[in-house]
Amino acid sequence: MQKIIGIDEVGYGSWAGPLYICALKFLEPPNFKLFDSKKISEKKRQLLFPLIEEISEYRIGIASVEEINTLGLAQAYKKALLRATEEIEGKFIIDGKKPKYFDCEAIIKGDSIIQEISAASIIAKVTRDNYMQEISSTFPEYKLNKNKGYGTKEHQEAIKKHGFSEMHRVIYDIKKYL
Repeated sequence: MQKIIGIDEVGYGSWAGPLYICALKFLEPPNFKLFDSKKISEKKRQLLFPLIEEISEYRIGIASVEEINTLGLAQAYKKALLRATEEIEGKFIIDGKKPKYFDCEAIIKGDSIIQEISAASIIAKVTRDNYMQEISSTFPEYKLNKNKGYGTKEHQEAIKKHGFSEMHRVIYDIKKYL
């Protein structure tokens, strides 16, 4: 029987930073309950991360800001998805809608139903959040450590005051929010 590989992304709607996609399968069943990464605290995600790592095999595909700005979000997503899934075998189940170019099952809100997708969601979120924390020191005025690149009021105000950085996705019409 093929192992299930859960797939989820983090950062799709972000205004800054890369897009992360995780493809994950369990090597042994978790002895703890998992939930969608957006429904649990950052502290709990950080605690779950090493527990998930210990019992799983996973790959992360990243689409850089440069790729997103050059190719557009849909094509950059495709590249990240293919990177995440190129060296992992099993039955792919993705959270959300099924991409036309990728052989998988898709489940809306799968990150709340399928444990492998929940785990992929947590791995992707913690990994991306840690990266945003790291780059925040290079771009302190945007407080990326707090907003993770999303369009919070504080982030909007920082863009109004400082303009865009090299970490911003200029393909978006962010100015309509300012």
